[in-house]
Amino acid sequence: MALVDDPMSAVLDVLVGDFDCDGRPDAALVEIGKPQVSILFGRPRESPEDDIFEAPVLVPCVQGAWHLACGDIDAGGTQNIVVGSMGTPARLILLNNGDRTFRRTTDVAMPHDAQALALGDFDGDGHQDIACGVREYATLLFRNGGGSFGALTVSSGLFEGGPVFMHRFAAADFDADGRSDLVVCADRGLRVYPGARIERGAGIAPASAVALPLAGSGRYVDLADMNCDGKIDIADAIAILAHLFSQRPARCPDAANVNGDDTVDIADAIYVLARLFASGPPPLGARSPCSGA
Repeated sequence: MALVDDPMSAVLDVLVGDFDCDGRPDAALVEIGKPQVSILFGRPRESPEDDIFEAPVLVPCVQGAWHLACGDIDAGGTQNIVVGSMGTPARLILLNNGDRTFRRTTDVAMPHDAQALALGDFDGDGHQDIACGVREYATLLFRNGGGSFGALTVSSGLFEGGPVFMHRFAAADFDADGRSDLVVCADRGLRVYPGARIERGAGIAPASAVALPLAGSGRYVDLADMNCDGKIDIADAIAILAHLFSQRPARCPDAANVNGDDTVDIADAIYVLARLFASGPPPLGARSPCSGA
């Protein structure tokens, strides 16, 4: 049995967990354009030809459902589901009744959408907290002992150089100090923020990030960062012009195609200058490996 019967459907995220506590893995997924979570409960199989899952149980959720996370938020012994949305700045918590039904709690208003979402005990109080992120922002929602959530904390500047595309959040206690550490995966690399530096009211200190080198990735640079100094300024536009008209070697020639037309020419230098001095659009593309010296 396929998780999604419609071949034209786009699945945005999927979770695997034992939501009905019967010892068999279940699946929960969200599809683009559908304000619902489809939960497929694992079924006992007597032969390899038997279906793996029961028919999906559809649970209504927020518009623009994008990302899922699960954990025992209410300390009830079952896996609850948190839904993050794009286009609607809200989070929805689906509390698990333990009988293959879920009850919807009040939507949590948030200051931004959710490109990434994770649950973890970031303050070490034994309760599951929520972390969600978009661009360079991360919002933490700490759970109180009574099951409610306290005030949210917004942190910015998780990556240098402005907005990024957040691919994924994950949480784990890597240093065994009793507090979850937050892993942030984006189009500019990978960062780990130790739980010991994540506080209620203060949020995440960007300076506490541990950058993880990616094996075999070499050096990565932003488009337009021709001199590889971690910032984009007029020196980069000048470096493009020097590279074009003075045959001056560029430290990172792969960063020169700023406007995304697969050709390096004077238009790329103009694109950088327009970005710097005329509120022009950002470079068209993510950071990439640099093959220069």
